[in-house]
Amino acid sequence: ASLQRALGAAYDVQCPQMPDEENAPYQAWKAEIETRLSALKGGVILVGHSVGASVLLKWLSQRRSAYPIAGLFLIAAPYWGGDAGWRYDGYEELELPRDMSARLSGTWPIVFYHSRDDDVVPFDHLALYAATLPRATTRASDARGHQFTNGLADVAEDIKTHGP
Repeated sequence: ASLQRALGAAYDVQCPQMPDEENAPYQAWKAEIETRLSALKGGVILVGHSVGASVLLKWLSQRRSAYPIAGLFLIAAPYWGGDAGWRYDGYEELELPRDMSARLSGTWPIVFYHSRDDDVVPFDHLALYAATLPRATTRASDARGHQFTNGLADVAEDIKTHGP
């Protein structure tokens, strides 16, 4: 709702209910993403939060489809695997490929947002993404927590600036 308000009527923000949200099974979420995208036309702006951001990154690094992506905006994204990322039982399938940067080549924007006071995903995960995806933009903030409860106006501005 915050993002829709900040973007205005020119954008149609959809926030699908994902299956088994507490466990975030990658295959089920991947299927939901593909089903939702198949019904859309034109360039799609993807916005993900936390594990949802991780799922979008994993899906984009594996996709073989031609869904036109216009931008990727990721909030409080955990970095799974690698030498410094998280490893948790049940989330192994979210580990990103080492060649993720090459797999996410293109001209569409990738922007990461992370708050220094995030009490769920360590702030240093933002630096891991910056090192892994040098073409991405990173935006650090203060006092927004994990949920970015004070709104997404900055995300909306970036979408308006970089999106279609």
